[in-house]
Amino acid sequence: MAYERLDKFKPTRYFITFDFETVPRIINQGYGSKSVINGIEVHNSQQHTALEPLSVASTIKSKSGIKKIYFDLRQENFIEKWLEQMFEEAKQLKDDNQYDDPEIPYDISIPVLGYNSAHFDMVFVIRYLTNPLWHITSYLGDFTHIKRVEVKYKITGITLQFLDAMLFVTKGTLKQFAADFGNGGKDDQKGVFPYDAINTDNYNEVLSKSEPFSKEDFDNKLRK
Repeated sequence: MAYERLDKFKPTRYFITFDFETVPRIINQGYGSKSVINGIEVHNSQQHTALEPLSVASTIKSKSGIKKIYFDLRQENFIEKWLEQMFEEAKQLKDDNQYDDPEIPYDISIPVLGYNSAHFDMVFVIRYLTNPLWHITSYLGDFTHIKRVEVKYKITGITLQFLDAMLFVTKGTLKQFAADFGNGGKDDQKGVFPYDAINTDNYNEVLSKSEPFSKEDFDNKLRK
């Protein structure tokens, strides 16, 4: 019966978005061959920092409206807590995405959309997608280009499908993506993050501040 009513099927209307911010961890690690310059041993390659996840924010679009959730490094196991909350929110989205006509079946994973997440955000998520509560059921890509991952909650059967929105559109900026696919009611100015002002040593102090950052905090020293 479902195949006879293909014209009744509609795109998924309710979904989740996510975005990670990172913070540098200072490592100052040398690699490759060594040499001695002015009595100091140096390597031919040096890595000064490595990126660590600092925070994650999600927007949940449901029938009732827009809801935002946020977790950061000040919370223990914040990525697992974020995933747990995502599965909880997905229960309502699954109900919202059902057709009014019960004879039209709907059992599709809840889309969780990132932007350029295949190359960036998913690298921080992938290690947390298998545990006693949920597990990966489908995976497309490799570790450096994670195109699509489906993760199923074992108790409820709810499935999240992590997708990179950039894989479905021509290459462009996030601002252009919002202009093309948004409703026109959102400010298209991307916020600026003070990357040079925060690291793994001072994140708790910086995130707990109530006063605004100084202009110098937004200066990228690597560009000078």
